[in-house]
Amino acid sequence: MPDETPLPLSHMTGLEQRLLDRLRQRHLEGERVICGFSGGGDSLALAAALVRLAMRGLCEPPILLHVDHGLRAASGDEAQRAAVIGAALGADVRVVRVDPELLARHSGGGVEEAARRERYRALTVAAGQDGAAVVALAHHRDDQAESVLLHLLRGAGTAGAAGMSELSRRPVPWWAGEPAGAELTIWRPFLQEPRSVLRDFVAALALAPVDDPSNDERGYARNRVRLDILPVMERAFPGAAAALARHADLAAADDAALDEAARLACERATGPDGSLTGRQFLDQPLAIRRRVARMWLQATAPQAEAGMDRIEALLAALERNRGGAIVEIGGGARAVIERGAARMVGAPEGRENR
Repeated sequence: MPDETPLPLSHMTGLEQRLLDRLRQRHLEGERVICGFSGGGDSLALAAALVRLAMRGLCEPPILLHVDHGLRAASGDEAQRAAVIGAALGADVRVVRVDPELLARHSGGGVEEAARRERYRALTVAAGQDGAAVVALAHHRDDQAESVLLHLLRGAGTAGAAGMSELSRRPVPWWAGEPAGAELTIWRPFLQEPRSVLRDFVAALALAPVDDPSNDERGYARNRVRLDILPVMERAFPGAAAALARHADLAAADDAALDEAARLACERATGPDGSLTGRQFLDQPLAIRRRVARMWLQATAPQAEAGMDRIEALLAALERNRGGAIVEIGGGARAVIERGAARMVGAPEGRENR
């Protein structure tokens, strides 16, 4: 049984103090929090820090959720070990096993993306069942740097360069082919913390994390960035990971400003019947035009997941203003150009604009 003796406030570590500050900034001290818990070093640091704050009466005890994707023969043993580690901390630990058939339904995105989607689905279900205000994830500064670099290498715009936000909301599912579900509030309190700080915290508590051998497999793009690219960048440019994380903060502020300008322009350009009128926004800068088109497509054909090529095709059709022109959006949805406006027809879930 874990020691239930309250911990003294004077013995708080720097990591725990900073976590408490972020907890209070988000007004989460009295809220139920679900912690994504693989049992690895990062999630173990977050789980242990939250439990130790709870033992001081500074927050509610977290619920630890481990998702077993069943992708490797040893995953069941790792789930059991994670449950043992979490219980030793004194936490309430839940293990959710994903049906392999569910992963097979996600075609086109790869196994890693399929597992991520089902992991977020499990977290969303658990948050709803337990009335949790947020799901806490242990992404840290090095993860942020990896995400930014991956997005840049894939040619992403400002939104991709912004990386991850400390607090965000996202619909689950966000992928095509399934009806709308629920919104998940995600809290990443360690985004300013280097990986080394988390690992040192775990080591100081004499905790032994679960080792996931898939983290060393270079078949995954993120692993190649972490194992090969970022170490070279750090040797050539010390502090590269920290600089990428700072870039994410700057890009996030720019992205938010552009989104707000585009939102206002989209409201002006969208008529009562849901059609998008070109003359109301085509005189805006290209960055705004693209965002207006994306916002309109997301609102009128949310399951189509239209990419940049569809956004550009819609803008080009509105600029040409040829009556009867059709832009295929995907998933059976298409935009018809009439009198300088785009009207969505054949939208998923019957969201046609008539």
